[in-house]
Amino acid sequence: ASNMKAEKVVISQRLNERVWSRGDQKPPRRVRVKAVKDKEGVVKVDLASD
Repeated sequence: ASNMKAEKVVISQRLNERVWSRGDQKPPRRVRVKAVKDKEGVVKVDLASD
């Protein structure tokens, strides 16, 4: 969020499920994401398509 200078960040359902897929003890080391800032200044984050 600080790189995009945004106050509000919205994480997609798919990304949230990927982060929590192995529970809170073993989150994935890396997750490739795509962040897009809309006109209102809200950053929407989703999994990057392969």
